[in-house]
Amino acid sequence: MVVVTLVLFFRVIVPVAMNGMATTAIFTFLTGLNDFLFALLITMSGTKTVPVGLSEFLTEYNIQLGPMAAGAVLFSLPIIIISFFIQKRIVKGMTMGAVKG
Repeated sequence: MVVVTLVLFFRVIVPVAMNGMATTAIFTFLTGLNDFLFALLITMSGTKTVPVGLSEFLTEYNIQLGPMAAGAVLFSLPIIIISFFIQKRIVKGMTMGAVKG
């Protein structure tokens, strides 16, 4: 009985829920990365998150746009690549609850 329930769960429920889980994972990942204020207040001088490190390119009299842009591109590149590969699942997850008619 338990084996049949597990088989049905993995053949029916998981494929339907996979699109929503992928969309939720991406949005959660982005929210965690962009939690700048919390990281700025908590981190010490030796350890910094990437957004806090990028903010150090802004000084009182100078803005180093080149290194800041390069760091931002390297920081966002994994998110872009992951989103590219699971693009279909994201769209399915967003339109799964839409009313048809």
